[in-house]
Amino acid sequence: MIGNFFLEAEVLDGLRLKTDFGFDLNWWDYRSFVPTYEFHAAAQNLTNDVYQGSGNFQGMQWENTANYTRTIDDKHNVDFLVGNVVPSESISPAWRVLVEHPNGQSVQSKFSIPRCGTGHLGLDLRRSISGLRFDQYVLTVAL
Repeated sequence: MIGNFFLEAEVLDGLRLKTDFGFDLNWWDYRSFVPTYEFHAAAQNLTNDVYQGSGNFQGMQWENTANYTRTIDDKHNVDFLVGNVVPSESISPAWRVLVEHPNGQSVQSKFSIPRCGTGHLGLDLRRSISGLRFDQYVLTVAL
């Protein structure tokens, strides 16, 4: 699911304020099966394996800017922008590997959970932006 909302208003002559919020949300599930095989000593799988997992991703970004535009003496254009950006990303996977016991037990009891895990990776980088344009000359700064 992806979405974006913004609000922009001219609060004074030439001064525009804008706030913008965007998001990207994902959920997933998977399951795969690897049967036994034996091609040679270096390429073999001696047990049936089932892999399954699920997880989610959340990405959001909030931007706030102020933009001032002015024309001087009907021949010079000045445009000044300042703002901040707050992005945030988070991914949370979970998985497990089910391995068949080699002793031939029934299907219901053949599988154990020898390896499983969860993880979380988060990113939160705040930055400031600014820019100045005078006629054809441009200066941009991002921190």
